[in-house]
Amino acid sequence: CAYGMQFTGSVNSVYIIRALGYDCGLIGPQARASGDSGVYWMSGHDFHQFNGQSVSTLPSTVREDVFNHLYPNSEEKMHAAWNTGFSEVWFFYADERDSTGECSRYAMINPQGHSAVGSFDRTAWVKADVFPYPIAFSANDHKLYYQEVPDAGAADEPLEAFVESGFIDV
Repeated sequence: CAYGMQFTGSVNSVYIIRALGYDCGLIGPQARASGDSGVYWMSGHDFHQFNGQSVSTLPSTVREDVFNHLYPNSEEKMHAAWNTGFSEVWFFYADERDSTGECSRYAMINPQGHSAVGSFDRTAWVKADVFPYPIAFSANDHKLYYQEVPDAGAADEPLEAFVESGFIDV
């Protein structure tokens, strides 16, 4: 189910919680993304959108290809990302045909109903915001990549990066 929480302003009942959609629960904790026209997520059997008013199923020609081949018990690894430049939501998932158990494929859907699938190992994605293009991480070669960069030269050219952190508890 998908639930909405609305502020009432009342002292007695500050919020009202109501069901917005049924049979559309999130498949994994990162399998959702927010975009230009709503919030998008992947359930155990379909792709969904909340546009601020209601929940709807995204029209997709790739649904069967994705959901008939999900790698068993890989829901925690699945994630979604918004591609700002093209108004697309990308769902990354582990596919049983690849036998890796890692996110090795994607399903791309835009709000106009166009969709595509392909092989693309990306285990993390940061949408364009601070940086002009999305940045993604590859599990196979352990590199960061700028995505959708025009005239970037060779395909999947890595982004030179250095990350430094303070102390953290593990």
